[in-house]
Amino acid sequence: FSPNGDGINDIWRLKVQGLANDYTLTIFNRYGQVLYTTTDINKGWDGTMNGKPVPVGTYYYSMQWNDNTNRAAMQTGYVVVLR
Repeated sequence: FSPNGDGINDIWRLKVQGLANDYTLTIFNRYGQVLYTTTDINKGWDGTMNGKPVPVGTYYYSMQWNDNTNRAAMQTGYVVVLR
């Protein structure tokens, strides 16, 4: 995604199919440092850490939630920041 303030593709978020309880999204840099975390399923990452833009690069995410049967689910992957 390209968080450059132009209003196009500035926020990165994942969508969960169905209900999601106890949702957590965490973004990490390549050293495992947490850059962003949220428990609000409607919020996404704006490509910053502590209000400052992160460098162009690859970042990793972990998304955890409980589905509508209260079964734990997890998805991991990466996102690329371009400016």
